[in-house]
Amino acid sequence: MARHGRRAHHQGRRQKQKTYAPIVVRNLEGKLSVEMGGTRHELALGETSPYVTLEFTPSPALTVQGVTRVTVNSGAPQLDLYLEPISITPTSPYLAVANPLSFGAGLWKRKGRSKRWVDRRHERLRAGALSEAQFVREALATMAVEEKLLHHVLDERAHRVVISVFTSPDRIGHMFYRHLDPKHPGKPKTSVPELVRALDDAYAAMDRIVGGVVQKLGPDDVVLVMSDHGFASFRRGFNMNTWLMQNGFMKLKPASKPARFLPGCRLDADQGLRAWYGQHLSQLQGREAKGSVPAANAPSSPARWPRSW
Repeated sequence: MARHGRRAHHQGRRQKQKTYAPIVVRNLEGKLSVEMGGTRHELALGETSPYVTLEFTPSPALTVQGVTRVTVNSGAPQLDLYLEPISITPTSPYLAVANPLSFGAGLWKRKGRSKRWVDRRHERLRAGALSEAQFVREALATMAVEEKLLHHVLDERAHRVVISVFTSPDRIGHMFYRHLDPKHPGKPKTSVPELVRALDDAYAAMDRIVGGVVQKLGPDDVVLVMSDHGFASFRRGFNMNTWLMQNGFMKLKPASKPARFLPGCRLDADQGLRAWYGQHLSQLQGREAKGSVPAANAPSSPARWPRSW
């Protein structure tokens, strides 16, 4: 059945010693055979494999595990597979993903494999690694997994406080609100119903999830629903790091790319550094390891910024 085979290696980044996990792809009749992590799956166009455990050996004395899955974006004439960012395995973590560790491992074993990383799916959409339809499907599927885990923890009734964070409505809002604004320059000329209703679908799913939680409340239980922001259309953005660099408040190390502000900035030469969303951090002497701004001068530095905007 195999017409031809292709072998690829997923190389670990930021490792002094290169590590590889082989992926073998064979073209079958209308499907692709994908072998990785000791498993084999036959996938049609658009299908996604189950989660598979991969092993990497960055040194002879160390083997680490991670899980991922693959989606077939195209089989011919150009092979195009999407490999999800490799996630930590809770049953064999190289970094702590839960406290206690048995909590994450227990959810993994009892409720099945699922994503275990900081969700940056929108960056992969911008890079063209994901289609918009696939992005929406994965975002809603992530909500379903999070809902299942939340109900499992609530049913145990072993905790006085349970906090569950759903990030998919935020990701969908950022990436698809333009489909709702008829005057947005990024709105496609041809509307795709699945994408137009994506944000409404996320809100409806979230409403249903909240309703399910309320139904499980006891007489003395309290549920709080919070959001960090709403959504509206916008046309302009302001990059604080770019402004800080252009106005002499932040300097880059030699050969650093402007797009990599935080890793490439010189803390010993900075008067101000954008540390997180909507915030700035002055590099104070005696507080930061390489602070260059005397505490007495710190209040006056940010005061000068608005006059230059």
